[in-house]
Amino acid sequence: MSRSKIPVFLLIVSIAALYGRYLWTPLVFDDQYFFDQKTLDYNAHLHFALRWLPFATFAWTAKLLGLELVWLHLGNLLLHAGNCILIYFLLHKLFSETLPPPEKKALSYRWLAFFGALWFALHPVSVYATQYLVQRSMLFATFFSLLSLLAYLKGLPEGKKGWFLASAACYLLAVFSKEHAVMLPAVVLAATLLYESPSKKLFSRIAFPYFFFFAIGILVILLKRNLLGVAYEPYAGEALANMPERSHAYLLSVMTQCLLFFKYLFLWIVPSPAWLSVDMREPVAESLSDWRYLAASLGFLAYGLLAVRLLFYRGKRGLLGFALFFPWILFPTELSAIHFQEPFVLYRSYLWMAGFPALLPIIFHKMERKSTLSVLLGVSIAFVPISINRLETFRTSLALWDDAAVLIQARPGLFGEERIYHNRGNALARAGLMHDALKDYDKAMKIHPDAFLYNDRGAAYYYLHRYPEALADYDRSIRLLPGYARPYLGRGWC
Repeated sequence: MSRSKIPVFLLIVSIAALYGRYLWTPLVFDDQYFFDQKTLDYNAHLHFALRWLPFATFAWTAKLLGLELVWLHLGNLLLHAGNCILIYFLLHKLFSETLPPPEKKALSYRWLAFFGALWFALHPVSVYATQYLVQRSMLFATFFSLLSLLAYLKGLPEGKKGWFLASAACYLLAVFSKEHAVMLPAVVLAATLLYESPSKKLFSRIAFPYFFFFAIGILVILLKRNLLGVAYEPYAGEALANMPERSHAYLLSVMTQCLLFFKYLFLWIVPSPAWLSVDMREPVAESLSDWRYLAASLGFLAYGLLAVRLLFYRGKRGLLGFALFFPWILFPTELSAIHFQEPFVLYRSYLWMAGFPALLPIIFHKMERKSTLSVLLGVSIAFVPISINRLETFRTSLALWDDAAVLIQARPGLFGEERIYHNRGNALARAGLMHDALKDYDKAMKIHPDAFLYNDRGAAYYYLHRYPEALADYDRSIRLLPGYARPYLGRGWC
């Protein structure tokens, strides 16, 4: 095996060793809505729609191999492995082409690139995009984004239009896999500055791909324009109704996200399992004068300005700017709408953090090879038990929601926490633990009763032969949402 292939082989082996035991984990959360036969049949055919391709691959897998979970998870795992391999190639290209040769005592750029990709491959936060089946859309968006960047850099030196067209095509596939990749052309421009200083000659050479980037980006924005600046999430209206400054809801959401940007960064640097779960509730800004969110907003702007300033230095400082700029410029999709129901979602950061390991040469350029290997191997090995801990939560729906409930119990009173108790109650009910399920339904009911919750609690009462209470809950569900069919069925059973 050639030396250049060894890092790729090691990445594949590492990912397979970590995730291989978890190819049979069940559908979780809203996975189930994408695997009924009607949805699969619809997605199996060509549609010019956002996110169609990732969901179509579920339908194609079901048609060719069946709906066994192992094949569905294997698809996600192959995409994650592909992303890590592309990160390795991207990092190696950037390190070797934009930096001076490493010092003789330092670790080679090839192995720094490998450890950067391995950091991403084994990271506990990556688990949430890889193991959560429906987030194949995020995996695809990352895959095509990295391909787009690599194709562009391949064509950049001589302005080869074939590579530029390939880059634009991959960008189209990225944003149509998940629109969160819409700011990728800014990342591409940042990478350009690592290679060449701004000039008329450079801008005339890259005008060709940027014509397509601009057209594709505008198309995606137009397709999603109804979500821009609005509260589109379920129950977001209720959150707004209780806010003293609800007329400034969008600005408050932006300020909240600016603070949470730094939490995302922190959790990628210090991924304690005690701070991670599939459904995380966070406080949101309630006043424009709240100093914490004002400071975070200023910090977010300062962070971006620093990254841009560093880019223009090129070399090591430029690469530092690129590593910082990568997550910052992809993050603004979180600022485009009002997020109060789901303000903090770990799997969204998978795309943003793909370029963050470009920091490695800056951190280790003066460290001796053995010391660097010791640190990077130590971090990689430390990630394994943490990621296994996170993967274990996907073993059952009950384990997943019990993990989320443990986290929320330490921070009670946050908007949306009832969803965690409701979902854990459903998982307990499916496990036949009806009395425990009722306890969680009651907790959720005290926070926010709704038609779905009344129906599910009614079903628990029914299975416990507590028919009067079941009928009362079914009636409440019908009054709240007359078009919801399940409580009518429940009444019929009673």
